Amino acid sequence: MKKLILAIFAVGVVASAQAQSGLLIYGMGGYQSGKSTFDDGLPGSLDLDAKVRGWQVMPGIGYQLNKMMAVGINFGLQGTKTMNETTAGITTENRAHNIQIGPFLRMMMPINQYFFVYNQLNVSYLTGKNISDDGVAGTPDIENKYNGFGALWYPSVGVNVTRCMALTFEFGGIGYGMQKWDNAGPSETKNSGFGVTLGRGFTFGVQTVLGGKKRSGHREPGVDRHMDLSDDEEDLPKRRSSDDE
Repeated sequence: MKKLILAIFAVGVVASAQAQSGLLIYGMGGYQSGKSTFDDGLPGSLDLDAKVRGWQVMPGIGYQLNKMMAVGINFGLQGTKTMNETTAGITTENRAHNIQIGPFLRMMMPINQYFFVYNQLNVSYLTGKNISDDGVAGTPDIENKYNGFGALWYPSVGVNVTRCMALTFEFGGIGYGMQKWDNAGPSETKNSGFGVTLGRGFTFGVQTVLGGKKRSGHREPGVDRHMDLSDDEEDLPKRRSSDDE
């Protein structure tokens, strides 16, 4: 999984190098694994072991209009696998796959040449499915699909580590989601709600902005810092030549 995330970041950096001024590439990713055991304490009853594994990759690509604002498209891929096993040897499995895509708006504020903060708003189309296996041989899996809409606002702190790359640190946000489930059979389920995770989570990300023009003062990470000669600087060799004569 680590290799997959690093590969996505590398592709983003290569793509940025070939792009026009102001192209923004960023990415966040993670992996989780856990295990829990349930024992009701009753003799002869079945204990339950639950194992959960999940991963997520959330890249984005956009255009940095200036040092204060950027717009673009956010993406998200997520997968989760949960296995429940009883002491009787019965194993059930649930797999979830989620996709999101939509526009984003980012407002940035530089603190100094090393640190900056930004607020980002993602608006996304959501789709995914859950697949359940009851562990009984010969019975079909149960598949439920959904489509929906989501919005997420989150603050972030960034640190410029090189001229073309910055590290970002997200610590939760405020989101709204609406999902319409097409369950197996004729039934249908709708759910919606708000969620607040400020201070309850932490996400690490990488971003780069390449190809920008030189500006005085603060520059966002990755802005191309090739020399832009002013008219006076361009005439300097000519003036020196005249002085020698």
